Amino acid sequence: MKVVNETHWRTDHLRRFLYAVGREELEPEDLRRLHVRVIYGRGRHYRYGSTGGYAWYNSTQMVLKMPQEIVISYTRRSLAMTIAHEMAHCRGMQHRDMRDSPRYSFVDGWWERYAWANDLPLEKKAPKKKKPRLTGEALAAERAEHFRGLLAQWETRAKRAATAIKKYRAKIRYYERRVAACAKREIDD
Repeated sequence: MKVVNETHWRTDHLRRFLYAVGREELEPEDLRRLHVRVIYGRGRHYRYGSTGGYAWYNSTQMVLKMPQEIVISYTRRSLAMTIAHEMAHCRGMQHRDMRDSPRYSFVDGWWERYAWANDLPLEKKAPKKKKPRLTGEALAAERAEHFRGLLAQWETRAKRAATAIKKYRAKIRYYERRVAACAKREIDD
């Protein structure tokens, strides 16, 4: 399964939800080939913690729409049911086939069916630490080190170029001597 996560939610946590539902919904080969893109949902209902998504019929492509924040308590259960719903689309099911099933829609029984989802973690990624901004002596030392590295690269290139020049001059001399030898042989004959 390939998960492309474009949100601040932890990819490993989302992957656990996908595998937990996918083991029930998809064949192992289809689960392995599944390509999931996770994006933020737009609109008023996503601001309050709802999840959504879409998938193509009979495919291995699906998109999950995640909220920015978890505000309502049933977001984990809703996420699990949304994943099942979209995986059913991947299997070829249409909405009319899922209409009254607690497995795929918010009808009686869905709350209990996805109770296990509340035990799974769903957290934000740790914020990236910014590199401290250097000033004065530390900045000058870092830049000097950077240019030392660039100089070493160019010196290596210059050495390689000198070796190549020497090699090609030797080849030119060799072939010039062969031309002269062939010309001398023709004159002697």
